[in-house]
Amino acid sequence: MSLLRRVRGVLGTMTTWAAAWSVFGALFRMVLPLEGGLGLPTVEMVLWSGLSWAVPGAISGLFFALLVASDGEDRFTELRRSRFIALGALGAGLLATFGIAARLVSGGTLAWFDVVMLAEWTLLGGVCAAGSLAIARRPSASADMLDAGSAALLTTAQPSPARDLTERR
Repeated sequence: MSLLRRVRGVLGTMTTWAAAWSVFGALFRMVLPLEGGLGLPTVEMVLWSGLSWAVPGAISGLFFALLVASDGEDRFTELRRSRFIALGALGAGLLATFGIAARLVSGGTLAWFDVVMLAEWTLLGGVCAAGSLAIARRPSASADMLDAGSAALLTTAQPSPARDLTERR
């Protein structure tokens, strides 16, 4: 596979994961507002929360794409579903682990939030990997159009019964 195609695949994975994580972040803010005393979240809070989740989503997508590329399979769709989901969970879990390690190295302590973040990001990485696999295994739109065009071409190429009757006379 060419380098340009691999780079395009990595960028597509990063973009898809960033979008999925943004939606999750916005929904998370609406369902579980964490700041006490602020009342219901405003539209601005929801949008900023969604945008703040896009960055870890893109980086997790990058880690996932690199893990899939290093797996050794030639085709994206040749991986087993369970292995694919495990690689997605591992990619997102690695990012959470790096964040926790950075806090511990800088003198911080491990908090309950760190454990929740690790579990949440790992689960979200697995879900995004399952979605990525579903997207990769679906028939392409161009193949569907080709099949529809071929079917239309085949039906018009066959003689109609009315035409047969006029030719026989």
